[in-house]
Amino acid sequence: MFSNILSLLVIFILGMFSKQVNLFSEKDASKFLKFVFYICAPSLILYSFSDFSFKMSDLFLILLGSSIPFIMLFFSYSIASLFNFKDRFGRKSLGTFLVGSMIANTSLVIAISFSLFDKSGVVRAQMIDFGNALITFSLTYFISAYYGFGEKKTAVKKLLLVPALWAFALALFISSVNLTLPIWLLSALHTLALAFAPLIVFSLGVYITLRFEKKLALALTGVFVRVLLGLFFGFLFVNLFKFSPTTSFIVMLAFSAPAGYNTLVFSSINKLDEKLASVFVSLCILLYVALVPILAHFFL
Repeated sequence: MFSNILSLLVIFILGMFSKQVNLFSEKDASKFLKFVFYICAPSLILYSFSDFSFKMSDLFLILLGSSIPFIMLFFSYSIASLFNFKDRFGRKSLGTFLVGSMIANTSLVIAISFSLFDKSGVVRAQMIDFGNALITFSLTYFISAYYGFGEKKTAVKKLLLVPALWAFALALFISSVNLTLPIWLLSALHTLALAFAPLIVFSLGVYITLRFEKKLALALTGVFVRVLLGLFFGFLFVNLFKFSPTTSFIVMLAFSAPAGYNTLVFSSINKLDEKLASVFVSLCILLYVALVPILAHFFL
């Protein structure tokens, strides 16, 4: 168990090191993440759900995943209003703060789950990720466009073009009609799925920056909302609904997940505060790396 977590940590550190020696840059990491987004993630979904039988109780995890951005938006916006962040830091920085608080990196949760539990954990993590992705590519993108200057209608278009959502729909269809995928296709999907975890973790290591700028206080506030407040609500839901140890661990991972890399993507597309986004994501990752082994110790 801990050896798997340690292996992900090694890959993460390797990503950091490769950036320091100029082997890979953030532009390279962006291409890696695009490969994950368009190829690995859909492959992982189809492979994991190919022979899965859905239950109504499983669908509850989708609702749980979709609740994460709403809970975080309520608290981040309340804190921003209380301390007048818009006037203190500017509209664009406020937009990055809100978006980063809402976007949980559930892709990283899937990567960890796949390393620890293989299919059984991936299915649970994918359901949470599916609910979270629905809100990320609709409401969260809309907010990033509103605080920047992007087209608001693009949110719907982005949602309809997400490969993972189409793969999820296809997997639901395959499962509902009891289709069996050929062995050669399952083998190809499995091979691509194996690249999901290392590419995600390695790319996050490349993205991380330790150059803390003037808005460190804003970034730290975002980390508090995204990771620590998320951890509190994860613990609340786990105790409220009495999940199994594996599901409890995955729920805790999801609610306390670091700000997702879409924080950087949305900030770039809609001309928000990209430097703040980079610091925000980096601080979240550093805290999360220390948090995951602790959660594993208590829940597994």
